[in-house]
Amino acid sequence: MRKRNITAIIPVFALAFFGFAATGNAATLTASTCSKSDVQTAITNAGRNGTVTVPAGSCTWSSTLTLTYGITLTGAGVGSTVITSSGGVTLVSVTPDVTAIANSENIKITGFTFDGANSSGTLVNLQGASGITAIKPYRYIIIGDNKFQNANPSSSTLVGAAIQANADSNGQIRGVIYHNVFDRCNIILRIFSNDDTLEWASTVFNQLAYGTQDNLYFEDNTIMYSSSYSGDNPGWIETGQGGRLVARYNTWNLANANTPQEIWDIHGFQNWTGAVNSGQTSTMIVEYYGNTLTNMGTYRWVNHRGSWGLLFNNVLTGSGGNSIDLYGMSTPGSCPSDINPTPVNYNPLVNNSYFFNNTKNGSEVGASMVSSGNPTHCTVSQNANWWNLDSSCTTSSCSAGIGRGTTTPTGSCTTGVGYWVASTATATASSSIIQNAALYKCTAPNTWTRYYTPYTYPNPLRGSQSAGPVDAPSSLDAIVQ
Repeated sequence: MRKRNITAIIPVFALAFFGFAATGNAATLTASTCSKSDVQTAITNAGRNGTVTVPAGSCTWSSTLTLTYGITLTGAGVGSTVITSSGGVTLVSVTPDVTAIANSENIKITGFTFDGANSSGTLVNLQGASGITAIKPYRYIIIGDNKFQNANPSSSTLVGAAIQANADSNGQIRGVIYHNVFDRCNIILRIFSNDDTLEWASTVFNQLAYGTQDNLYFEDNTIMYSSSYSGDNPGWIETGQGGRLVARYNTWNLANANTPQEIWDIHGFQNWTGAVNSGQTSTMIVEYYGNTLTNMGTYRWVNHRGSWGLLFNNVLTGSGGNSIDLYGMSTPGSCPSDINPTPVNYNPLVNNSYFFNNTKNGSEVGASMVSSGNPTHCTVSQNANWWNLDSSCTTSSCSAGIGRGTTTPTGSCTTGVGYWVASTATATASSSIIQNAALYKCTAPNTWTRYYTPYTYPNPLRGSQSAGPVDAPSSLDAIVQ
């Protein structure tokens, strides 16, 4: 018998023979049952970038399953693998370690029903890069084809969310949450990050640009109430403290939800009067588009309080006020002069925000300024910080607001105005129309620039199994008879 080194020439098909997965020593395993201990054991044995299949069954968990490295966790399907919270515990905590973040490892959860049993306020908790000293955010959370139900619907307090990125010290989170059903859940999402101005001043985290992958994407989800619901703020999404979110092509149906709602809350800087305080920092950036909302009884559709917001082509039907409010900029702790240290590369106020093609019962709904306290404390104004649809804005001349049409604007314009170009320029939630459209912005006097195109849809992570590059194994010895 002789031994020959074939490091450079081993064929790819032989990887399976030698027992190597594309991600190293990762394994594909099936948990013995859906119990929390069996699932955690399978995850440990599968190793980094492994796959764990959880069989059909109904199990109650009294403690939290923790995912710290790349793993694909797959149930037998909605209604088949059902995990119920006992005692109000969070069912799954995603806390990627330093290696998972550095190597862009996917953490994927799919094929489950998660049931809060009317006691758990949070079913899945997400954490990102650890603190503001991280070299990059965590960008590879994937949560799809699950059902979240009965998340604290009887609570009278705003605690938790079906999926929550916790506040204060957990880091920004990126990735995609897609094609899930949320039934009888109090708050759908609460997306926060580090509550610190250092994060805002960081070039790692505070990269503001519309239409990029650098956000958490919430797409093609269904929010519903299959039976009578009297809990707080049904269907609510809340962002703040450095959170970033794109919510697109989701469907809300609030039939059976009897409490008046606020649907999208975009926090700004609030009560921030020093480096240490009891207030909070702002949402960094949001995009809401192509969403359909029916049977709405809201007192307010949107509450936008700070930084960048792009809201367009959302279609709402129902009763109630259903307004888009720009609110809270007049309170202490929300202006640049209030913040310590003074902002240099960011603006805590509502700015660079555009609102168009949002309809209630077929009629346009524009943004409006709502002030409290001293209305002159912060200066936020239309056509300077935010822009509404304006019929006077045309392809040949635009001095205010946002125009719309099917051809690219080429005429005179005032800096900041926008123009939406689409095959169907009026409000529609159709993804095929929206994805092929673009927002033009007047970036200098009489200079139109193609400013925004919606990010790739569906989000590429939905079809991805490995975010990072695959390295071939090295230093293998083959025995030749």
